[in-house]
Amino acid sequence: MATEIRNEKSGLGGIYFVLGAVVVALGLVLWFVMAPTGDGPGVPTGDANSTSVTIESQTTAPAPADSAPASDGGTSAQGSASGGTAN
Repeated sequence: MATEIRNEKSGLGGIYFVLGAVVVALGLVLWFVMAPTGDGPGVPTGDANSTSVTIESQTTAPAPADSAPASDGGTSAQGSASGGTAN
């Protein structure tokens, strides 16, 4: 009588299960770490009913667009206000 030898391959289900559990645990840890600070994950910070707006007004009038710069080092190519020319 011949003896029958069976080579059964073990499945990789256990390894896949452990790997999946590690991925899920890492995802949960990252979710808790990256969550905004507050009472828990997913809780927005701050008061939803309060708003803060700051409006600053300009206290000095802007210079006219056709005026010369305040300091040009004395080498202005434009004529003086009295009609003279620059040397």
